[in-house]
Amino acid sequence: MTPMLSSVKSDRLGSVFAHCLHRYKSIWILYTITMFLVMPFSFFLSFLSNPHSTNIFIPTEVLFHLLALGMSVALPLILFQYINNRQAVDVFHSLPISRKNLFWGNYLFGLAVLLIPYVLFGIVTLGAQTAVNNELPLEVDYPVILTSIICFYSTMVFIMVNCGTLFESITYFGIIHIGYPLFVSAVLSFISSNTYGYPSNSASFIGNILYSFSPVRQLLDFYPNWDYYNWWKLPVLLGIAAFVAILGAYLYKRRKSESAGQSFAYIPLFYIGSLLISITVGLGFVLSLGSKKITSYIFGILLGIAVYFILDTIRNRGFRKVAQTAIVGCTAAVLVTAVFAASNLTHTFGYETRVPQIQQIESVVLYWSAPGSLGTSALDNGVKLNDRESIEAALAFHKSVTANIDTLKTGFPSNYLYDSENQPVGINLVKYTPYSFDDGSYPAFDYGNSRVQIVYVLQNGFKVYREYKNCPFALTKPLYEIAQSKAYQEAFVQWFRQEDYSDCENVALYSSLHQGAVSYTLSPDQAVRLAKAISSDLDARDNTSNLTPAESPKGFLELNGGYGRAYRAITLPVYPTDSNILAFLEKNGYDFLEPSIEEVPVAAYISKEERKSLMSYPTKTGRLFFCTGVGSQFGEWIPEKYAIEESGRAYAPKFHELTQQGLEELLTMIAPVYISETPHDAVILNGTNYLVYPQYEEQVKAIIESGQPVNYEPGTIPADTEIAY
Repeated sequence: MTPMLSSVKSDRLGSVFAHCLHRYKSIWILYTITMFLVMPFSFFLSFLSNPHSTNIFIPTEVLFHLLALGMSVALPLILFQYINNRQAVDVFHSLPISRKNLFWGNYLFGLAVLLIPYVLFGIVTLGAQTAVNNELPLEVDYPVILTSIICFYSTMVFIMVNCGTLFESITYFGIIHIGYPLFVSAVLSFISSNTYGYPSNSASFIGNILYSFSPVRQLLDFYPNWDYYNWWKLPVLLGIAAFVAILGAYLYKRRKSESAGQSFAYIPLFYIGSLLISITVGLGFVLSLGSKKITSYIFGILLGIAVYFILDTIRNRGFRKVAQTAIVGCTAAVLVTAVFAASNLTHTFGYETRVPQIQQIESVVLYWSAPGSLGTSALDNGVKLNDRESIEAALAFHKSVTANIDTLKTGFPSNYLYDSENQPVGINLVKYTPYSFDDGSYPAFDYGNSRVQIVYVLQNGFKVYREYKNCPFALTKPLYEIAQSKAYQEAFVQWFRQEDYSDCENVALYSSLHQGAVSYTLSPDQAVRLAKAISSDLDARDNTSNLTPAESPKGFLELNGGYGRAYRAITLPVYPTDSNILAFLEKNGYDFLEPSIEEVPVAAYISKEERKSLMSYPTKTGRLFFCTGVGSQFGEWIPEKYAIEESGRAYAPKFHELTQQGLEELLTMIAPVYISETPHDAVILNGTNYLVYPQYEEQVKAIIESGQPVNYEPGTIPADTEIAY
């Protein structure tokens, strides 16, 4: 070894660099040749085999990137292997050169070996591709992977300085780079599953920041499609690489020679890595078993302690410090348990119960997916509202959620059987604005669930997000009022104009019952004219058309965003009064899909009075929200399909066959989408429930009753027929 080190003749970086260049020449020469073979040489072979092609790519491009990434991990193990050998480190540190220059000389040599071939052959190949291929875009993956190479290399060097053996170095490199993104994922999933109102987009925002510190996560998320890569993440990885390189140099100067061969030269790395992976394994186990079960927490904590015990036993090469291991592991378990308990007792440290003050709010954006609604029939488009009435209504809804937070977090059973003599404990909701049909006779869950997302834009520019994926519909009266307001109607028209659907490439036209669609391709000129027609008709509509239209739609129109960017779609009901839209469709020969009805349509009529009287049936299942005439998409299932088990308590509607003319008239008088506080008569048309517009009640009843009666014996009604209560 001494003759080989004689080339280090002065205390200069250049001398150390030259020594490494000579000592490791077989490694860097072999690596350079291999990189040349898998990129430029491979490309030219592909070109020679098909010189007339205008679309030539390199089949070994992935291998080129993987080889560079693999070398970024392997090279530090070679260059700094001497620090894990007591005799070798004594020889190196006895040379007339400072530890600072020794570290940086090795570090910079390795960095040059990695970067020069990658950059050189990458540029040569990209240049050749651009010259041969037509309209080849610049490959985004090169700078990202190059940055990841630097980050991997620097962290591997840092871990080598902290560890005393190659085994620990390789193990903790994997723990840090793989365990960290898994830890972030587990923590975000745990928070989301245990915090009512924690929004998915907020998790994405926070996760996007936390994952930016992980080159592994970035490579797995975006390779090979880099279209949506955030370029601000590159400086983050470079910053990590620079920080750990500088810290590694500092620790290298202070590193004791006798630490070579020991598990760790600096013990903090062990605690960081072991606790990181132990908590990740414990949280993952809790999530897999169900984070709302106390047994899941117990087993998760025990498994986390077991992982820590294994890692600490490996570090100590035996059980000689088992008492210390137990103390640290149990202390960590107690701290984690305390955090979990404090989070549950304080509603995730106040997150679940926090409601902004109205004076802090500049505007609010709402997304409300109401049961039975379609497209714009609810606030499901992210319309921005800044009038005081809308903000107050949004806050009223939010406060009703926080007032019932403990009840809502319990989770209601979807198959719950209810009757008035079996009132469930903890199901009743308090402190909310009820709908007119909500008289407290039924548990709120039976009305159905909604998905609601609130985004408050504060005066200081910050945003507050909340998302309630299983919100009882009974709480949404304030949202219903917003959706029926003039402010929302005006804001929605403005939102549509700002979204600029004039570049859509196709339009889908559904039937009046919102069944399957027929699609038409739009030219750019047609798209512009259709967007203008929609904007004009939306501006002329009545406020209540969003949820309680005055007439049945001619059909539903869906606009789909163009390709090459984020997919966007919007669904609109088209009414007979939408003259501009209908004129455009007629001029271009576009027709709505015809409703799909059985060859012999069968219908039954149920008045609102009959529906109300049926509410006392003792063994109902399903959602009762429809029973008050609110949403036609929901009905109620009776056990064993109307079988009369209790005399006078079951109800079988009277079905009639419809003529084709009667069917066509009927379809203009019933509502496929309708949400109202006012009860309505109902129609069962081939097993599907529809509400009757009040002005057509007598006409609809006459059309149905004029048909041939269909007699079903008790218990023989078809299994797919649903009764509308």
